[in-house]
Amino acid sequence: MTKMDGFTKEQLTQLAIEIKAKIAEMNRKDEILTRERRIKDANDKIGALISEAEAKISEAEKIANEAGVTFSFSVAYGMGGTYFPPKIKEDDEEWEPSDTGWVSSSAQC
Repeated sequence: MTKMDGFTKEQLTQLAIEIKAKIAEMNRKDEILTRERRIKDANDKIGALISEAEAKISEAEKIANEAGVTFSFSVAYGMGGTYFPPKIKEDDEEWEPSDTGWVSSSAQC
C-alpha cells in the first residue's frame, strides 16, 4: 500500500470518483437552473408582449368606438373575432349582446 501525503492510492482514487460525481451533480443543477432561467425570461418577455398587444387592441377599440366602425382580429384559424362598437351592436339584432363588444368568429357562422 503506497501512501501519498497521508492518503493511500485507493483513498485518492475513491476521493477522485466522489469529486467527479459531485462535479457532475453540480453541472446538472446548473443546467436545470439555466433552463429555468431561460423559461422565466421567455415567460417575462411573452407576458410583456401580450400586455403590449392588449394595449393596442384596447386602443383599436377606442378608435372603432369613435368612428363607429368594426374590425376583426385573428391570432390563428378559429381564434379570432370581430369588435362591434356599442352603437352598431345595438342596431344589429342578429348578434348576441356582449359586454366587451367582441363576437367570436364561430358565433358569426
